[in-house]
Amino acid sequence: MTDRLGIRRVLQVNITVMGDDPWWEVDKDLYESNMMLTGQVYIGDKISEYTDTKIAAFDDMGLCRGVASPTYVKTRDAYYVDMIVYGAAATDISDGQRELTLKMYDASTGNIYPVVDITLPNGNTQKSFTYAPDANIGSYDNPVIFRSTDDIQQPFALPRGWTWMSVYVDAQSKLIGDILPKSKADLKKFQNVKGKTQYASARSDGSEIIGELKEIVPGNMYKIQLSAACNFNVYGSIINVLNNTQTIYPNYNWIGSLSNKVMSLEDAFADLAPEKGDRIKNRTAQSEYRGNGIWEGTLKSIVPGEGYIYLSKASVAKTFHFPLLGNRSYIAAPAKIARANDTERTHHYNVVDPHLYPDNMTITAVVEKDGERVTDAEVGAFIGDECRGAVFCNSGYYFLTIMGSAEMDANNSVDLYIYIDGEEYIFENIRPFVSDAFIGSLDEPYVLDLNTTAIRTVKDDEDDTDWYTLQGYKIGKKPTKQGVYIHHGKKVVIHEKRYFKQ
Repeated sequence: MTDRLGIRRVLQVNITVMGDDPWWEVDKDLYESNMMLTGQVYIGDKISEYTDTKIAAFDDMGLCRGVASPTYVKTRDAYYVDMIVYGAAATDISDGQRELTLKMYDASTGNIYPVVDITLPNGNTQKSFTYAPDANIGSYDNPVIFRSTDDIQQPFALPRGWTWMSVYVDAQSKLIGDILPKSKADLKKFQNVKGKTQYASARSDGSEIIGELKEIVPGNMYKIQLSAACNFNVYGSIINVLNNTQTIYPNYNWIGSLSNKVMSLEDAFADLAPEKGDRIKNRTAQSEYRGNGIWEGTLKSIVPGEGYIYLSKASVAKTFHFPLLGNRSYIAAPAKIARANDTERTHHYNVVDPHLYPDNMTITAVVEKDGERVTDAEVGAFIGDECRGAVFCNSGYYFLTIMGSAEMDANNSVDLYIYIDGEEYIFENIRPFVSDAFIGSLDEPYVLDLNTTAIRTVKDDEDDTDWYTLQGYKIGKKPTKQGVYIHHGKKVVIHEKRYFKQ
């Protein structure tokens, strides 16, 4: 930062990265009475001191009846929860009592615990408690203990179209019918659930999901196609990554993380000892292992719940452990520090929604002009009229991920467009689309030479002189019809603007 005297200095910023806060709320106006619980929240054996942690009470219909967070009590030098639980008063036909259970959200990790042990002041431990109008349970001297159990909740919010996903909880049953939603209205949305070698589909009425794919196993990736967006939860215990291994086989692997922590690539695969040239990609980004513990590319982190394709250059299978990172739950590779003259870049190309396609291919490229590397361009990939991916330069390379379908794009070729300084260059039919193909590498990148193999497009302000058709016929002014022409001795193309952001 620069102060008012013009002195530049480093501004240190302490950032806390939060998980998705569950939207637990109670409509107090629906209820006539309430009761009070005073206690302390324990995550395992430790009292939670995170004021964003939540404890909430729910009835048998799933309605939230009360929610509270730990607060610091100065006179006790400790954190307590004072939770008001709402309910009905006693009537002639009801005593107002109802059995309630608790859920817990741990803000330090982002974990949601669907089952909470409740230890009452008398020492009894139970999974639920009975609502009693105007009751007061617990005190600062003798608090109720709310303690997390082994099970956590993995939430899924899957969009319409294609998603690469994985499970990071150890569910009691791994059968596909037990992992996916139980309701027919939700299950019928699952048009395809593809593993690496098997798949399954739901019946149109949502009555069942059938196919060769029988289980959803933690650590594996699955490609899922939905007819409409769907939210659901999977419940299971936290996987102890120190006692559970992951195996990477030679060539292609469909993987997910066994850890419920976000990790950098360096942390995630430290125990694997990757080979130089190993690749990993998700739906929209990729990276390559350079050696000496360094990954380079646009993919920076391994995120629990997402799916990845790992290409191993090793000749034998390797077994490794994901790291146990304690409370360092959200870790990402260090971001590039923005300089004073850096400006936010706006994409020239309008990329198609990646959820429309199940597959992708990647290109590691460099752009050259007049024998020099170009690092201030944007590279866009087109199949037909659609931009299937676009990237800026990253550490001297263009790590391009191209969306597509192995089935629909089997006979389609990829065109690359290079946009730089208001000018555009086109590389036509560079490659057919091949699902999961990796083209180019850090040591041998795919070279896009603007001087030799590209067709240059025109800027709007170019002059009307010296225009010819490819057959050599002179044109009196700049052409308006889409096509390839000769201008000042070089091939140029006039294209329709619908490809690009206006």
